[in-house]
Order: sequence, then C-alpha cells, then structure tokens
Amino acid sequence: MRAFFQYLLTVNIFNFIASLILSVAFGLGYFPVLFCTFGLGVGIIVYGFYFKQQYYFYYNLGFTRAKLVRMAFVTNFILSAPFIILLNIL
Repeated sequence: MRAFFQYLLTVNIFNFIASLILSVAFGLGYFPVLFCTFGLGVGIIVYGFYFKQQYYFYYNLGFTRAKLVRMAFVTNFILSAPFIILLNIL
C-alpha cells in the first residue's frame, strides 16, 4: 500500500494544480468536483508523460495501470465526497 500512496501523492500534486487553476477560473465551489474527476484525469496523463517507466515498478508489485487509476479515483472520491455534500447543503 505504501507504493500506492506514493503514486497517489505524485498524481495528486498535478491533480491539485489543475483543479485549482480551473476552480479559480470557474469558481472555488467546483474544486472538490474537479479534484475527483477532471483534475485526476489530468494528473494521470501528466504522470504517464513524465513517469511512464514507473508503471513497470508498480506492475512488478502487482498493481496494473487500471488498478492504480481505479484506486486513485475511489480514494479521491472518498476525500472529496464530504466537501461536495457540505457545499450542496450550504
């Protein structure tokens, strides 16, 4: 799991930057939604561009690329869900 959290941290750095830029443009209320959807896609694409060789490392540990993406989406959704619910209540 430690390797997955390293992957998640690296992807979420790019995710956070992309989500923040778009949420400033469209409104900060969209940040949690962008963080678990569009920003995650940008983070995965950028990670694949700059760290493509790292996927071999994760594959040797038993993580396929699809499994990493699914786990990252679920983790980001769990992190973003309370904020999305809170913004909808307010």
